[in-house]
Amino acid sequence: MTLKLSNIHIVLLAAGKSTRFKASENKLLSKLKDKTILEHNIEQLKKIGFKKITLVIRNNNILKNIKENNIELIKGGKTRTLSVKNALMKSKITARYVFIHDAARILTSEKILKKLIKETYKGKYDCIIPYSKCADTV
Repeated sequence: MTLKLSNIHIVLLAAGKSTRFKASENKLLSKLKDKTILEHNIEQLKKIGFKKITLVIRNNNILKNIKENNIELIKGGKTRTLSVKNALMKSKITARYVFIHDAARILTSEKILKKLIKETYKGKYDCIIPYSKCADTV
């Protein structure tokens, strides 16, 4: 399958304060193996071939380990909703579709991302939200 990624803008939300995370630093800077959670997200997006990426941040401290310079940076808002609004209103990136992801969660499998892309290009839905079946709600 040839993926048409030029019409997809990725918005990574990384402006949170990590208040529920019991550590001295932002959870996005926590290491998993040899990289931060944020680095894992960016690396996976780049590996798939996404080029239109906006990172919504609270301040520049989150960038201390990020060496990527082809990512648009936008200041987040006081809430997640306002951060999304800032990204959509202030971004210089033009694209037909927008994927929004909470950067505190490591991206899902490449297989699921490719399925989302495929479903997006069918043009059947205004919004697509991935989910997984839950065997137990506890």
